[in-house]
Amino acid sequence: HGHDVDADGTTWRTLWQVTAPTSEPLSVLAHLYAQKDDLIPVAGADGLGYSTAQWQPGDQFVQVHRFDSAQPFLLTGLYDYTTGERLPLRTQDGTSDTAVWLYNDPVSDGP
Repeated sequence: HGHDVDADGTTWRTLWQVTAPTSEPLSVLAHLYAQKDDLIPVAGADGLGYSTAQWQPGDQFVQVHRFDSAQPFLLTGLYDYTTGERLPLRTQDGTSDTAVWLYNDPVSDGP
């Protein structure tokens, strides 16, 4: 639903909104990449802080992902951690997929 990144680029926050209840055991996929077309992430920070049994439609939650180094691309989504199957998601612009690429564009202080 949205995201932001700390100034040093090592902490990403993703905002999620629940559209339907679920009993599936879910986790948040968070893989950091140096380039969008890389096949192997630089780092991963999967996890979820509470049970999906608590979710109600309209609930929003922020997932915090901390990494040891900064990279410009984050691939994120939800998946069933017992099967590895990714869940469908819909972005703010209405795009549907099983994961979404996010980009950190740090503001330059000049040359």
